[in-house]
Order: sequence, then structure tokens, then C-alpha cells
Amino acid sequence: MSSVDETTTPLKTGVIALLLSLSTFCSTMQCEVVYATEFFVVIVIGDICLTCVRHCSDPSHSCILVSIGTVIVPYNEQESTPAYIQRVVGIVTWQLNWKQLYKLFERLPVFKFLEIAKEEEKGFSIKAVGDGFDETAMIQGGSIVHCGIPLIVGQSNPTLMNQALMLIPTELEQSFYTCIFATMNGFVGLHNYQDKRSVISLSNVQGITTKLFIKGISLFVLEKFIKEPSYELVVFFTTGTPFSGAVGHLEFSCANYAVIRVDKERYSVPTGQWASLKNILEMF
Repeated sequence: MSSVDETTTPLKTGVIALLLSLSTFCSTMQCEVVYATEFFVVIVIGDICLTCVRHCSDPSHSCILVSIGTVIVPYNEQESTPAYIQRVVGIVTWQLNWKQLYKLFERLPVFKFLEIAKEEEKGFSIKAVGDGFDETAMIQGGSIVHCGIPLIVGQSNPTLMNQALMLIPTELEQSFYTCIFATMNGFVGLHNYQDKRSVISLSNVQGITTKLFIKGISLFVLEKFIKEPSYELVVFFTTGTPFSGAVGHLEFSCANYAVIRVDKERYSVPTGQWASLKNILEMF
């Protein structure tokens, strides 16, 4: 398309490709234009609002610029219009999938453990095991496309919702795996992310929540530890990060300090700034 064509083509025509792509990738979601002028077009899909404006007349740039909510999706240098639209649709689908996951958490029944897996751009697969059920659910294209889990109607569990809020949204192309265990006083979540980062999330009925950073310890080891806790793993408290502390192996302790190994690094931590993970888990 020439620069003249881009500046003379009505904006409403320019967004047709975006509408068609959204309707294809999010086929179960209602997608419609709710307001249109020659200067901007507003599209609503699910509970996400997109505002489209003309970008510029340079044919090497995208001819439309899209804002998802209040966040503009910038174009990449030399990006074609179809590539830009595909990227926008991917972001929208990603956001809709996360919203559906949070809504699913609001309706989950009492369970023993819950597994959540995100495989790159494919959406979420969920498995819940409880008394009398062992079922799965699937979220794709911004919708719950399958759900065998017996969902509840009514007030959600705030302790469980705190676990949902501690999930770390990944990039569109990244994968992760999370397993959440029900405990006597709340929940313990084990999270493994594609960038080799692992996390423990803790929430209890008293409203206490915390998130701990893990490096160099497999989920298998952590799951075994949760079932049979010992004093081998400890937490030293941190500031200036989204995490309350880091989990490591206790190598030595005395009255004044402890030596804690996190992966291949060792830290000398003063007494009072670290605690046994076993003792922390007893609060959850």
C-alpha cells in the first residue's frame, strides 16, 4: 500500500483486518466496534477496550496504532501492518486468557492440589484434584473452552484469590508451571518459570501472604520438602524486590550469623534476618 493510499483509506476500513484477526483468534468472544470517527475507532472484545488511530503515512510503518486500555502498543522498526496486527492480537489474547484464569480461581471448589501450565502461546491447561473429583479445564483464545472441574457459585475464597494474585504474568511466548497445595491454614504454591526462576507463594486464612524467590532447587525437591519439612532449607529476608526473601540451604549457623547457599552463591546472613522454611510453613 502506498503512502497516499494509507492517508486516504478511511480509518474504519483500516481496522477491518484487526477485527477479522480478533474474531479468528478469539472466536468465542464478542468483538465489536462501539464508536468510530475519521480520527479514532473504539473496539471492545470481552472486557478489553482497544482504541485505534492512524499511525502515519510512511508505508514502512503500520498504518494504524492501537492502544489496549490506556497502554499504547508501539510499532517495531520496519514492522508491516499484518505483523503489527498479529502482535496486537497476541497481546489481547494473552490478557483475556489471564482474566479468564482469575475468574476461574473465583469459582474453584475446595481442592487438594491445583496444577496450572502455560505452554507458550497455547493458553492455560488446569487440573484440580479434590475429594471426589480429578478434573481438567482449558483456557484458549480468551475463553474457557473446556471445564470438567465442578465450579462453585457464590463468594470466592480470599485466601485462594491471594494465590491467584501472586501468579507472575509471563511474556506471551514464555511458559510456566504452577502447583498449588491446600494446607491446614491456607495454600502453598510452587511456581516454575521458563527463565529458570522459581517461586514459593504462601497465603493463609489470617490474610498473610508472602512470595519467596528460589534458585537452584527443583520443584520435585520443594514438593518433597513441603510434604516432609526439615531444617535444611531456610529463608533470608530481602528488601527492594517483589519477594519477601530467598530460599537457600543452611550450611552453617552460630549465635551471630548463618552461611546460606543459594544455588552456587553463599551469603553470610546476620541472626534475625533469616528463618527456617519449616517454621514459616507452619503458619500456612
